[in-house]
Amino acid sequence: WANRTSKLKDCDGFVSFSMLRRDAKAKGHGIAPMGEEEPTYMSCTIWRDRDAFNNWRNGNAFKEAHGATEKKEEGEDVKPP
Repeated sequence: WANRTSKLKDCDGFVSFSMLRRDAKAKGHGIAPMGEEEPTYMSCTIWRDRDAFNNWRNGNAFKEAHGATEKKEEGEDVKPP
């Protein structure tokens, strides 16, 4: 993953990216047990504003990075999880 090409830094409004790793073996991380089969990585991006995020989400850089084939309707707001 670390060697893949990213175009985030070239996107207007991009501020930062963080890759977070959960450790199922660490104690004291949350109140619910976490199985070893659960995803261990989470990415987080920070954007200047909602419009910058939506422009990236609906643009070619996102499609190329995520293999997206579905086109969102123009002006459709993409909500983060």
